[in-house]
Amino acid sequence: MTGKRWLFLSHRWLGIPLSLFMAPWFLSGVVMMYVGYPKLTQMERLRASHPLVEENCCGGPATLIAGLPHDMPLKSLRLIMVAGQARLIAITGKKSVAIDARTGAAIPPTSVEAARASALSFAPESHIERIEQIAEDAWTHSKALDPHRPLFRIILKHPELTSLYVSGTTGEVIRDVSITENYWNWLGAWLHWLYPFRGGMLDAWWSDIVIYSSLLGSILAVAGIVIGIMRWRMRGYPSGSCSPYRKPLMRWHHAIGLVSGFFILAWVVSGLFSVNPWRIFDSGATKPLERNLEQRLLAKDFDATAAIGCLVRTSLDIRELEWIRHKDRLHVLARDAQNQVRVLRDPRTCEITDTYTTTEIQDEAMRLMPHARIISSELQVEYGWHYYVREPHTMTGGFEKPLPVLVLKFDDPHFTWLYFDLKTSRIVQRSDDYGRIKRLLFNFLHSWDWKVLLDHRPLWDALLIAGSIAGFLVSLTAMVLGWKRLRR
Repeated sequence: MTGKRWLFLSHRWLGIPLSLFMAPWFLSGVVMMYVGYPKLTQMERLRASHPLVEENCCGGPATLIAGLPHDMPLKSLRLIMVAGQARLIAITGKKSVAIDARTGAAIPPTSVEAARASALSFAPESHIERIEQIAEDAWTHSKALDPHRPLFRIILKHPELTSLYVSGTTGEVIRDVSITENYWNWLGAWLHWLYPFRGGMLDAWWSDIVIYSSLLGSILAVAGIVIGIMRWRMRGYPSGSCSPYRKPLMRWHHAIGLVSGFFILAWVVSGLFSVNPWRIFDSGATKPLERNLEQRLLAKDFDATAAIGCLVRTSLDIRELEWIRHKDRLHVLARDAQNQVRVLRDPRTCEITDTYTTTEIQDEAMRLMPHARIISSELQVEYGWHYYVREPHTMTGGFEKPLPVLVLKFDDPHFTWLYFDLKTSRIVQRSDDYGRIKRLLFNFLHSWDWKVLLDHRPLWDALLIAGSIAGFLVSLTAMVLGWKRLRR
């Protein structure tokens, strides 16, 4: 059998099953442009939180420190209100722990009644119809939720929400699902990410299903492009058409495939890259050191009551306090309902600032990257090619991308770039040479994250919708042609 014959047969028989995946994939991509997978953004969480006040908080430093876990490095420590109770939320590795901020006692695993109280505190105008304890469902596949499992799913009667998810370990609301998200996501992210294969008997093979279906789809698209070019004649066939196919459906499949073939190939290949197949984008670059909250730092600088006392004098509507490590001191990030941040540097002197200096951040960066030198420092005040923001509902829109940021480039073997938020001194983005290649092969080719297009909507919308319609029509005609072939 000749290579040309193999080319035609592979395109035909790969196209029959894969068109069943690709037709809904193009439609679901359009849905995802406007309705994202459910998530609880920082702004939504803070707006629904209750203010922290001195009357509800807190025990003495020694009492609270004694209640914190000491068996693992303390990665994160926050003070929030949960159902009218001040709680310290500690993250240690992949485990989350809640501490009563008045007594220092560990909060027991969340009960049904505690989940109910947390949900009603978050959405007081709602009526609870049902509470279920689950490990995972269609809207909670994210690994970021693993420290909170098992979860409580709260089914609501609410003008905007259908359900809330409450942590089984800390008792806080960690995800909300709007009415729009609940209905449209069955046609959006659930289909697009092949989530019908998640959570069931095929869950262990979900990643492989995505990788190999995308790989076969890429082969299908390449074969279609080659065949389409081979069969197209600018001078035309005896029939007068540039396409050799007599039947209208075949002619449409040929013509639309030629026009949109490279767009389809780019989308399928970039979809393959989205899951980092075979870890090809893992560079092995040394990561910055962890900013763990060590016992010696807690003993020296931790005082929740003093922190609140300092911050209430600023008339800040405090919704959350978070302790972070800066060099060998603990600083407190105070957030209000609008996610505005103030930095309490020392609760003893009540020194409060709005931002860190570039010198302070460079000094911290050198501590975090002791194996490399800073070769470039740039204050970025506008979004650009590598650092940009997406709409909150999109896949990457849940990550905070503040401005300005200090961009520090290092001379390590993988040319690491760190983006520091000046308000919090936090690393908000890290990239190396492999990550920048992935940004091109996935973000740019798949969702067209090109600043020129993102800044000129609806041009971005029109191009993606037009390409998706073309891809859908190619897949739909392939389905009909395949069905006719199988009926023979």
